[in-house]
Amino acid sequence: MNDSFPKSDQQPLEELKNEIGARLADAERRAQSIVEEAKERAMQEGEKIIQAAATEARATMLRHGENVTRDGGIQRLIEFPAELKQAGIALLSYFSEVLKQKYPDQEMTVRIEQFGTLVRMTINSPAGWREVVERDLATYGDVVMGISGPEKLLSSEIDIMRLNNKLGIAKVELEFEKRLTALTVANSNDRISSLEHQLNRLHQVIAMSLTPRDDSIREMADLLRQHSSNEMVQQALKLLSSQLSNPSALADRKEIEAAAKTISDSDPTLFRKVYDILSSTASGAAGTLLASWIEALHK
Repeated sequence: MNDSFPKSDQQPLEELKNEIGARLADAERRAQSIVEEAKERAMQEGEKIIQAAATEARATMLRHGENVTRDGGIQRLIEFPAELKQAGIALLSYFSEVLKQKYPDQEMTVRIEQFGTLVRMTINSPAGWREVVERDLATYGDVVMGISGPEKLLSSEIDIMRLNNKLGIAKVELEFEKRLTALTVANSNDRISSLEHQLNRLHQVIAMSLTPRDDSIREMADLLRQHSSNEMVQQALKLLSSQLSNPSALADRKEIEAAAKTISDSDPTLFRKVYDILSSTASGAAGTLLASWIEALHK
């Protein structure tokens, strides 16, 4: 008995097989597309959750800072690039030693907390000592940045040597982080900034974050409101103002110089006002650095 189908029946079977195969392939493609879309949505939702958590953490820290301030304490929020964080935290923590060296009979505490790349520094001091500690903190930022020598902050030769040693250790830590990064980055010589650049960047982030700049920020905000008609000038003012309010996001020097030139070319009187604000003592290390970058335009 011959079980094979007649040729006339084989053609529809082949067509049916091909059609089933095509439908299965199409269904597989659709399923894969659905899976990819689901993955993308999940990643987007995950990113939203992470961003919301980060926003809430910042808001919580700011509320905490308001409470600390009301209670007579001092708080600074500093956002370090990942490669600078460990060395930066070490330098911030050392301010506790500076306070002990200067005021051994006073009860002062320095607490450092980490939230990703964001670091919160909280200082508690006895009643009536806040202005003293604020001044020392700003001076410490100047010393770290190299604007002032350790002798402006400390009187003991031994304590000055210890602070210089700590600054040297920070450089060693940066070198170590640089070597670790080089192990995981291709063409590291081209893609990793020099140690000197990283060290300068670290000093700038710390110094510019330790100095209170509220008055200067308000003055820059006033200038922004007064010069809202010229969009290019307003954008340049916004950039310079943001460097005072958020020094951890320090822009490239060329950007700062270009913004200053835009203001100078458009309105020399306005530029002189901006320069005066940045170079004033109220702007601290942040303004000192920015003013030094645009000083050539002021002459």
